[in-house]
Amino acid sequence: MTDPAAATAALELVGAPFRLRGRDPATGLDCLGVVVHVLGRIGGNACIAKAYGLRNSDIKGLLEDAEASGLVPTRGRAAPGTVVLFDLGAGQHHLAIAAGNECFVHAHAGLRKVVYGKIDPSWKTVATWRFPTRLKD
Repeated sequence: MTDPAAATAALELVGAPFRLRGRDPATGLDCLGVVVHVLGRIGGNACIAKAYGLRNSDIKGLLEDAEASGLVPTRGRAAPGTVVLFDLGAGQHHLAIAAGNECFVHAHAGLRKVVYGKIDPSWKTVATWRFPTRLKD
């Protein structure tokens, strides 16, 4: 199931600066900040942990936060608007939002900005969610 509103809201963030634990596109976003901002744009409320590290071998808290925020687990190929949690290896996880054409919007720490493009094929998908469907009329 595609979510054009979520994909559009994510694409509007491309070019925003990167900032660890950032939640404001004007001052910077991290990967969780991108998801939190998009959820807010489509009428949801994020319930997220106050602190988290760059490397986390245990992602139970993140999975619980996703459920508490109303994200709905899904399976299969990521359609536009799907939130994907990737395992980058060495205890590092990363969130991205599918935006079409096998491309994603995500906060890129190395480039210091939110980007749109293909994901590294070595990244392993851990979980996928769709945004809640009944947020705004």
